[in-house]
Amino acid sequence: MTMPNFNKRRLLKIIYFVTFSIAVFFLSVVLSIFLLKKNIWPASEIEYLINTMNESVIADRFHFKKNVDTKVKSDDEGLREQVRYDYNKFDLQTGLLKVSQPEHLVDKELVLYSHGSAVSLVNKRGQEIHRWHYDDTAGYIQGMHLFPNGDLAFNFGLRLIYMNFDSKVLWERPGYSTHDIDAYKDQIYVVQHKKIQPGTPFPCSGVIIDYASGQYTEDFITVFDRKGNILREISVLNAICNSDHRGLLSMNAYLGEMDSTLDRPVFYKISKSEYAGTVDPLHLNSIYVITEKDALSFPYLSEGDLLVSFRNINTVAIIDKTTGLVKWSMAGSFIRQHEVNIINNKYLAVFDNLGNFYKNGASRIAFYDMASTQLVKSYSPSPEFHFLVFITGSYDVAPNGNVVTIDGERILEINESKGVVWAYYPKFNKKITTLGPVLSIHLVPCDYLDKVTCEHLQK
Repeated sequence: MTMPNFNKRRLLKIIYFVTFSIAVFFLSVVLSIFLLKKNIWPASEIEYLINTMNESVIADRFHFKKNVDTKVKSDDEGLREQVRYDYNKFDLQTGLLKVSQPEHLVDKELVLYSHGSAVSLVNKRGQEIHRWHYDDTAGYIQGMHLFPNGDLAFNFGLRLIYMNFDSKVLWERPGYSTHDIDAYKDQIYVVQHKKIQPGTPFPCSGVIIDYASGQYTEDFITVFDRKGNILREISVLNAICNSDHRGLLSMNAYLGEMDSTLDRPVFYKISKSEYAGTVDPLHLNSIYVITEKDALSFPYLSEGDLLVSFRNINTVAIIDKTTGLVKWSMAGSFIRQHEVNIINNKYLAVFDNLGNFYKNGASRIAFYDMASTQLVKSYSPSPEFHFLVFITGSYDVAPNGNVVTIDGERILEINESKGVVWAYYPKFNKKITTLGPVLSIHLVPCDYLDKVTCEHLQK
């Protein structure tokens, strides 16, 4: 039987189209590989596209999307929720852990946490005592500090916001402000990332960048007063480059290629990095100001020195307040860490995101002896709860030694011997609207606040 001519023509068109598409795809792949290898424009744009897809895979694996059950329904409303496999440990009306251990619980501490564009102050019964709200939903709060009079400073959408107790914005400062905030003696210490444009020399003598975009990120610690005036700005690249700890730059797993044919090292971003369009040597993400009591405990520290975290080189360091240079560093005991603090003027506490591959690789809050740098103890909700926080991290330590931490969705209080003694899943609380990811947390005793503010909260 002879096939009609129109069917033959149609089949040939399909074959031509498929062949042409395969050829174009093959040539595109070959051309892309060539451009990436030779570091020729638009290599950075191609790499950015590839890494955007890679990051979505990373997010699916590590950030709030593992073991998802889409069939969960609340009894009274029948709403479908995408929640963690351990959702059934929580009351779907209050968001509280069904079985807590009140004898091990710090019940006098109020919990301050950010969610999307709001900050809520709740008690351990899941009741909202007060809420600060920023009138913008195109972003989220990461990094905040509450002052005794109820004023709140926080990072939102790459800018620093300062509002009063009634959520009235008193001032804003743009400038790529992200991550952690600390305050000491009415001075606000902020992490700032600034994209440095192509052609700008790298601020480390003898080190250059060889990368298609030519851009790099330089991190700064910017100090503001409570009226929004800049008091000081410290370049952390300069703090490393001009110190005796300059070798820390070579520890970046995303940079680290040396060309022995040149008389100076070349650093550049490789394809598995998270920020393909810009070299990000350090990724400063945490600041803690050394207090007077901290300084009395360690002779090499001075009040006002800065303890900082560099995520991309798995390092914490002390920057001298006078010289602005690194004078102490510690690396290799934690991976992709966030939020560093000194606890009880004795321990260095770190949110260790990958747990140094400890046991099952869960995230943990690790305590190190500042003098010996040895691990003393660590807290993790795992294995009772799935707890692997890949790209964020925040915690606080209660007076009884309990650690309260978050994973972007839940708040968990961990006792050293009893494990998780209290937990709260904000989006399950039907009386409180949750606006976004939970990224920052602090414990607030009422006596931290001034008398007027504390009495107002107790009404």
